[in-house]
Amino acid sequence: MIAFFYLSSLINFILAVTSLACLRLICLNQLHKGVSIIYILFHCLFVYLTYLNELLSFLFIIFFTLAFHYFLNKKYFFTNSLIYLFFYYGIGLFLSTLSDSMILINGALILTSSKGLLISLLIPLFGLLMLFSSLVVDKTFHLHNYQETIYLTIGNKTVELKGYYDTGNTLTYKNTPVIFLNQNLFPNEEFQEEMDFETIISHGKTLLAKGLVSLKGQKDEFFVYVAKNYSIHDYHGCQLLLNAYLF
Repeated sequence: MIAFFYLSSLINFILAVTSLACLRLICLNQLHKGVSIIYILFHCLFVYLTYLNELLSFLFIIFFTLAFHYFLNKKYFFTNSLIYLFFYYGIGLFLSTLSDSMILINGALILTSSKGLLISLLIPLFGLLMLFSSLVVDKTFHLHNYQETIYLTIGNKTVELKGYYDTGNTLTYKNTPVIFLNQNLFPNEEFQEEMDFETIISHGKTLLAKGLVSLKGQKDEFFVYVAKNYSIHDYHGCQLLLNAYLF
């Protein structure tokens, strides 16, 4: 029984990681690693509470999920919470229907026999399937690689950066695409225009600079507005978050 408890905790840990990864793919949400780890570790507590009180476990997972996403993003915490819970319970329910060796009891996926260990190996496959689907959709509708080498010019300065295509970034200002830069490479004096913005993961005010972008190896240049966003460390290894309307 104790062995099943520890194994159930491990399975719920993997299920939580997979669900957060799926949420991040959909929303391009840069989740804070430290906060995410703390939240995921709480799933071990949910398993323990399930053995003590099923209702208490269910209430805990709902409360901590809402609190976690509220802490990350107050405006979209409810939507992000629903997406996360959809994957968490959806994957858990699917696995529980495959065999009676694993059951979903309110807030946790509980292992009832050793046969469930083999089924639990399917959990990471859901994350890989989401990643593959995301790649296929992006390549189908954009016909671009996710990452491109970009020349960005603001004022008299031109730098070479890695840009990441974001199908969800359709933000425009004065009918011009807006891109996001996460490094302090240009003088603050260049960022003069203030814009109210709202995306699926954030909202607020930002200062914009006029700029030109071009793909490495191509002569065509495109006029853009550049917004600085230092709160995100990187865009999947890139310094620029590009716009769906570019190129």
